Amino acid sequence: MTFDLLRKHGVYLNDKKPQLCKTSVVYGGHILSGEGIKKLHSNVQAIMEMPIPSTVRELRAFLGACQHYAKFLDGCKDAFARLTSLVSNKFTRLKLSEEHRKDFQTIRTALCSDTCLIVPRKEVPLRVYTDASDFGTGLLIAQEDANVTPINHHIY
Repeated sequence: MTFDLLRKHGVYLNDKKPQLCKTSVVYGGHILSGEGIKKLHSNVQAIMEMPIPSTVRELRAFLGACQHYAKFLDGCKDAFARLTSLVSNKFTRLKLSEEHRKDFQTIRTALCSDTCLIVPRKEVPLRVYTDASDFGTGLLIAQEDANVTPINHHIY
């Protein structure tokens, strides 16, 4: 009946693609469910298996992959900023300091966290938390009930 109504209005679906009566769906590298939005494990695993970058190109690939999940990474803005400062260097060989190696591990560890972003609820007030340093700024939008539950993180 639903498909007939869609066809009547000129909307056509591939009958093999719709996912009906599911409790979760994979979309855009995320798992969307009634609990909220989670990272797709296979994508996180691929990032975790990346070796410590030895070239600017490898570092850019790592940062780009991590940026997709930046909204889940609370407290990593300084680590991102220090590593990002290296990609503007025109040298193809990287010389990572011990601090850069720690930043790499900090981001990877944060990716492993089981953070679930919630879908905002109208009945619960929103809270906005900000942070800034010499390297960048961060933003957390959350809703408070028993805990502070993140809706979104942004790292700039």
